Amino acid sequence: MTLVACIAALTAAVLLSDLFEPSPEEGYLTTPIIKFGMKDPQPVIVNENWLQKLGFWEALNADSQAVAELSNGVTKHLRGLRPFSRRYAGTQFGYFSGVLGDGRAVSLGVTKGSPALEIQLKGGGLTPFSRRGDGRCTLLSCIREYISSEYMNRIGILTTRAIAVAVSGSETVKRDVVYNGNFHLVPMATIIRSSQSFIRFGTFELAHVDGHDAEALTLLLDTIIKQYYPSCVDSSISKGDCFIQELTVKSAKLVASWQAVGFTHAVLNTDNVSVLGITIDFGPFSFMEYFDNGHIANYIDDEGMYSFNNQRVAMVFNLRKLSKALVKLGVLKRAGGVDIAAAFNKAFDEEYHRLMGDKVSTSQPVVDSLLKALQRSSCDYTLTLRSLGKVTMSTSTESFVDLISPYCPTPHQRILLDMRRERITKQYISYQYCSSSIPSSPLATDAKADLASHWEPFVKKYKKSLLLEVAASGMSPDTFFKHRQVRLNETNPMFVPRNRLLREASDAAAAGDLSPLMDLADVLSDPFDSFTSKIRDIRKFVSPPGDSSCLELTSCGS
Repeated sequence: MTLVACIAALTAAVLLSDLFEPSPEEGYLTTPIIKFGMKDPQPVIVNENWLQKLGFWEALNADSQAVAELSNGVTKHLRGLRPFSRRYAGTQFGYFSGVLGDGRAVSLGVTKGSPALEIQLKGGGLTPFSRRGDGRCTLLSCIREYISSEYMNRIGILTTRAIAVAVSGSETVKRDVVYNGNFHLVPMATIIRSSQSFIRFGTFELAHVDGHDAEALTLLLDTIIKQYYPSCVDSSISKGDCFIQELTVKSAKLVASWQAVGFTHAVLNTDNVSVLGITIDFGPFSFMEYFDNGHIANYIDDEGMYSFNNQRVAMVFNLRKLSKALVKLGVLKRAGGVDIAAAFNKAFDEEYHRLMGDKVSTSQPVVDSLLKALQRSSCDYTLTLRSLGKVTMSTSTESFVDLISPYCPTPHQRILLDMRRERITKQYISYQYCSSSIPSSPLATDAKADLASHWEPFVKKYKKSLLLEVAASGMSPDTFFKHRQVRLNETNPMFVPRNRLLREASDAAAAGDLSPLMDLADVLSDPFDSFTSKIRDIRKFVSPPGDSSCLELTSCGS
C-alpha cells in the first residue's frame, strides 16, 4: 500500500469513528462484544444514497469493499468504537420466554446528529444471548430484509433502513429451512442496518425477570420519552400513561399501513416489536400475493396467531404485555389505566379507512365489497388494486374480469390454495419445491363465469360510487378518469417484493450473478412507475404467482 493510500485509510477510520457518539456504558442492558464478524466479506448490495446521507460513504472512501468489511469485525474503520449487543426479554407465541437478547445482532454504536441512528450488524456471530443458535444469517434472509425494508421506506411505511449486505467468500451456514430434518449448506451473510433505536417491547419485560435492574429500565424509558415522545415530558397525565397512549396510536397506524399493502410480519412477538412504532425484524414476513385474509406466512405458526388478519389482535396483546411490565416498574399505576384495545382499534380503523380510501378512491362500504370479492376469488392483491385505475363508467363486470383474470388463480391453483389454508401440504413442502416457479395458465370460460359472480357486486357498487364522484368533480368524464388513473397509480404500486423474486435474486447472487438482485432493487426503487426503470423486460416482476407461490411459506431461517 502506498503512503498516500495509508494516509487516506487512516483518515477514513478517524472520520468514521468521529460520526459516532460514545457507546453505552457497560451495564445491565448492554454487553460489549469484542469478537464478531465473518471471514472474507464481499459486497453484495450497497445503499450508496443512504450511506451518503449518513456521511459514511465519504468516510469509507466511496468503497463498497470497505463497507462490506465493516461486517468482519476487525477492519480499521471500526477503531475507536465499542460494539455491543442488547439484553431484552420477550413473550413469544403467547408465552413469556424470559431473557432473550440480541442472539445474532451487534450494534456498532449510535451516530451523532439529529436524528441519531443506531448502526447494527445482523449475522455478526455469537453473542452472550445466542443460546443454541450460531449467531449467523443466510444470504437469503439478508437480501429479503434489505430489499423489503427499502421497499417499505419507499412506499411510506415506517421501518428500519438497510445499509448493505455482505457475503462471506469462504464460510457457509447449515440451515433446515422448513424444519423437516433436511439441512443445507447455504452462503453466510451479514446485513448492516440502521434505526433510530432497536429497543423493543420485550426490553421492558425484563421487569419480570429475577434480579432485573429496575433503575436501568426506568432510566431507559425516561430517555425514550425525552427523545421520541417529547409531548409526554410535561403531560398532565403520568409519563408512563402518556407513553402507552401515544405508542398505542403509533402501533395501530403501523399495522394499518401493513394491512393496506398486504404485508404480513409473521412473528409479532414482543421482542420483535419496536417502542417507536416502526417495522423491525424482517424474518418470515411476506407480501400478499393471492389474497387470503387468513394468510399465514410463518411456517411454524400452526395456529395462525400472527396471520394477516390477526396482526391487530397480536399488537394489542403486545401493548398489554408492555403495560404490565411498566406497572411492575412502577411507572404505570395499573395496566388498565389506558383502554388499549379501544384506543388501538379507533386509531387503526381511522388510518386503514384513510389508506384504503386513497387506494380505491371510494367509500368504506365499497372497500369492504372489494375485500369480500378478493377473499372469494383469491386474486393477486397488488395487481388487482393496480387495475382499479383502469375502471371507467363503461367497465362491465365481464370486462373487469377480463382485466384481472390474469392475476387470479386457475382451478388447479385454487385447489393448492385451499390445501395451504388447511395446512394439508405442510409436510410435503421442500426447499426445492418452494423455489420453483410454475407459470399460470389462462382461465377457462366456466372459471371466468365463477369469477364474475364473485366480482359483480363490487363492480356495481364501484360504478355507482364513481358516478357520484364524476358529478361532484365538475370535470368531463374523460378528464376525470384520466386524472383518477394517475392518482391511483401513484398510490397503488405495480411491483412488490414477491417471495419468488427474492429467492431467485438470492440464488443467483449465491452463484455469483448479481444482475437479478440489482434489477429487482432497481424496479422496487420506483414501484409505482413501470416506465422509468432501466429494465427492458419487466414482465417477470408483475407476473402473477405461479403454483409454487400457493404453497410457499417462510420461516425464521428464510
